[in-house]
Amino acid sequence: MKILFVDPPHKPWEFFPGIMPSPGLLAIIPSAREFAAPDGISVLDLSLEIDPVKSLAAACKNFAPDVIAISGAKSAFAYETLNTAALCRKYSPRSIIAGGGNFLSSYAAEVIGRGYFDVIAAGEGEKVFAGLLSAVKENRISALADLRGIAYCKEFAARGRGFYKTLKEIFAGSGKFSGFNCGEGLFDRAEIFKTIFTPPMPQIENLDELQIPAFEYFDMDLYTLPPLGGSVGFVVSFSRGCVKKCSFCADSAFWGHKWRGFSAKRCLEILKILYNAYGRRVFYFGDSDFWQDRSRNIEFLELLEFEKKRGFEINFWIQSSAANILSNADLLKRYRACGLYQIMCGFESVSGRVQKSFKKIISTDTMRSVSALMKKNGVLLMGMMMWGDRSDTEETLRENLDFMVKHCDVIGPNTMLAHYGTRYFEERSGAHGVDKFKVLQNDQCEIIFPTETLDVRQAASIYRDLVLKTLISRKKFIGNYLSAKNARTKAVMAELTSRGFAVRGGVS
Repeated sequence: MKILFVDPPHKPWEFFPGIMPSPGLLAIIPSAREFAAPDGISVLDLSLEIDPVKSLAAACKNFAPDVIAISGAKSAFAYETLNTAALCRKYSPRSIIAGGGNFLSSYAAEVIGRGYFDVIAAGEGEKVFAGLLSAVKENRISALADLRGIAYCKEFAARGRGFYKTLKEIFAGSGKFSGFNCGEGLFDRAEIFKTIFTPPMPQIENLDELQIPAFEYFDMDLYTLPPLGGSVGFVVSFSRGCVKKCSFCADSAFWGHKWRGFSAKRCLEILKILYNAYGRRVFYFGDSDFWQDRSRNIEFLELLEFEKKRGFEINFWIQSSAANILSNADLLKRYRACGLYQIMCGFESVSGRVQKSFKKIISTDTMRSVSALMKKNGVLLMGMMMWGDRSDTEETLRENLDFMVKHCDVIGPNTMLAHYGTRYFEERSGAHGVDKFKVLQNDQCEIIFPTETLDVRQAASIYRDLVLKTLISRKKFIGNYLSAKNARTKAVMAELTSRGFAVRGGVS
């Protein structure tokens, strides 16, 4: 069996530019090894291709995959994901098209029903994908109902000739699905295929049972991240989920509001591979809340302290909640000595009404305590902000920005997005008639809902004007905050430079 793993082309987020390998593909490729023929695994990252359509067509023709696995984690890349699937239908019509990730799991019926995918791993993918490949290899497609954790096309499982004839009518032919610029019309067609959902697959309790991410299948030298210093930077995650129940968070909802983490030893093992084999020195730990597990926090710190004495020198930033930052305050000085240079914390808003809407209450006193703790220990604070709730106004935006300029070293500005499947979506979409397709292809830099006092156009204009002026003039933008003159930032910059941080890649 030959399996082609495809990551759709991604437009870099303007506040955090760069390209990284797909975390989802890194995780599921190891589970494919036992089912693939020798040299039967190929990876195509379309973000790295000059002509992604031509490259995808060539891969389909030359590699002739039996299965094409497409990553679909982000709703911000929904159109690219569906165009990738459509092009695979066009250029490799007999391949099984599989997908996974948050976006595709949430919209499984909508994309399977329109013929883009044959099967989707709905939830955690490693065991599910292995089960699917086993069924394909043993010619048990008709028994997909026995596989837990998937959504699949009933007509595909029946393997009728009419299924492929219908797909050809939809996707083949000149002028149909010719590129990645197509966004309109992807969901205009009716759902003509039936989607079957099987019972969910139980979550993997011990993540250390999983194999090491498949870095060796990616051309790692091509991945750079300017905010992390270019080629020395890398994003890696050591847990899944979050115990918080913020109404807007699709990630926490996807993982069932539960946190599971790799052991401290596995975290270090992965870091050392990236350090020794690929020259990565500066890391962003992408966990929703890296400091959720106190015992792991301590063990990981002790391992870092031991390895640092042996020459393992890295810098890293983490994301954590205000509560967990404060509960681990006694560890912060030691973490700083081991290379922690920044913590990202979701303050979101200083407005009480907005916080109630978000189901995330953090007092401004708590935010100030977090800021003071960072300053005391020489750690930079990235405050994440969201604006665009129904109760937001121009005044609340000014209040948010004024507060974060005073208390944060860098501001991560986001507009409010109601992800499909969250409580917030149910509240906002019902009130404003915005359906689940209208919230796609949004990188949280756009306004899509009116507020109580502003229409969409007015809100968008106010947001762009105030945010850009504030971030650039006050050096709170991730591209230029490292040129700030305060002592903490200078100390951090000196460390990062010693790790090979490319200043031109990180400072605009």
